[in-house]
Amino acid sequence: MRSFISLLSLVSCCIGLYACESQTQATADQTILGTDGLDSSAYRDLGLVDQTVTNHQDQGLNQDQALDRNYPLPPDGYPLFALPIFNDDLSSINHEVVFGVDHDPTEGQRIRCEDYMGRIFPYCYDGHLGSDFILLGGFETMDQGSARVQSALAGVVIDIEDGHYDRCHADALTADVSCDGYPMQANYVTIEHDNGWITDYYHLKSGSITVNIGERVNCGTLLGLIGSSGYSSAPHLHFEVSDRYNVVWDPFAGPSSQEFSLWNNQPSSGTSESLPSTSCSSP
Repeated sequence: MRSFISLLSLVSCCIGLYACESQTQATADQTILGTDGLDSSAYRDLGLVDQTVTNHQDQGLNQDQALDRNYPLPPDGYPLFALPIFNDDLSSINHEVVFGVDHDPTEGQRIRCEDYMGRIFPYCYDGHLGSDFILLGGFETMDQGSARVQSALAGVVIDIEDGHYDRCHADALTADVSCDGYPMQANYVTIEHDNGWITDYYHLKSGSITVNIGERVNCGTLLGLIGSSGYSSAPHLHFEVSDRYNVVWDPFAGPSSQEFSLWNNQPSSGTSESLPSTSCSSP
């Protein structure tokens, strides 16, 4: 079975994914790694690959076997993350487009951005500090069970917000996000890892969070379900990484990012596959 995502729907999705509600994103002293000295030549034509999104589960593809590490390991002391989504639920996630961290320092224009590969909108949007993984089928898929979010690395839960409206959506009339009159507050989980790094998991489904503050979790521990709470135009997971100095990192390696990947296994460039491995063990 094959699902089709049009450019129009991607643009619509971006309306609210831009400026995703995240407490870390709103922190004034937080910085983004690798935004200095960017070469404008890194911008490329949009060049969207075939808009067909393949159901990898139907193909019987074992993701961990299909990917080969093509990026160097990070230096000692740096984390290696698993994709924060259960492997069995990857058929519900867009494999071709991940809205990434913005590496373009220019501010004020929503669609002026640059992702880890130097691609422009809609692979990113201005000021974005995380990686957004989109739920295919939107609210229909969310209502049918959504996709499970897992801890990307072992650590301790240090913050949780739950119980907020989770059907926030794009409003075409205002070109903004509407939560239908409810407070625009995201449900989220924040985890501090042993090396002092922090990961945030935003826009979760209301009532789905399964962990508690102070709880020790392993890589692969169920945290909750993808929803559309807070400043979100459609169901997706906003995954954000920062170090002990409150510096935001892009886990993806690439010409506009750092040369090493913080994922256990990042797909090679030049393919339509954007999702790293869900495995909790490094290659």
